[in-house]
Amino acid sequence: MYIVRKSSMEEYSTQFWHREEKKNPNHPALALIRQGNNPTEMLESYYEYKLPRPENRVVRIVLLNKDEVEKLMIHEYMINDCWMKERDIEIKTGCQNLKDLAVAFLEQGYFKGNWDDTQIKCYRKWKEEKSLERKISGTNRIFIERVERNMYEIVDGWGRLLPYIALVHEGSHFYPVETFVASSE
Repeated sequence: MYIVRKSSMEEYSTQFWHREEKKNPNHPALALIRQGNNPTEMLESYYEYKLPRPENRVVRIVLLNKDEVEKLMIHEYMINDCWMKERDIEIKTGCQNLKDLAVAFLEQGYFKGNWDDTQIKCYRKWKEEKSLERKISGTNRIFIERVERNMYEIVDGWGRLLPYIALVHEGSHFYPVETFVASSE
């Protein structure tokens, strides 16, 4: 993990709302933010699950290598949740890291499905573009948090990370992933 610079919850929240505006320009929080409301408070009000644990409020921007990205975890409650069941995805209990998840999703044919998911949209678009360069960087950063020493969970960005690593496993060149990381120190 290479630390690029210090950041803040406000920088992350502002980036989140810029991305959200492209997907949903009529989101009620956007009008409130334009009126001067704090982007982080709006994120807490509408998408509290997109924020790190309260103890993890030190935010930095870092670059992750392939091994670090593949070790990222999704939240345990996401394994075999309703979303995965609807898509006929079955994950072995205890399998939370991105590498194993990407392989399982590939093997189970998820990316060939017709779901209107960010994961499928990114996978198909990036596969067609034949490059992963700068796909997860700049204003498209993800957000992870430290949960234990050398263990990080995805807070925001699962929809981009899963297809990214799936494409790497299919032979696409890996480029360092730029991310916000929250920790207690």
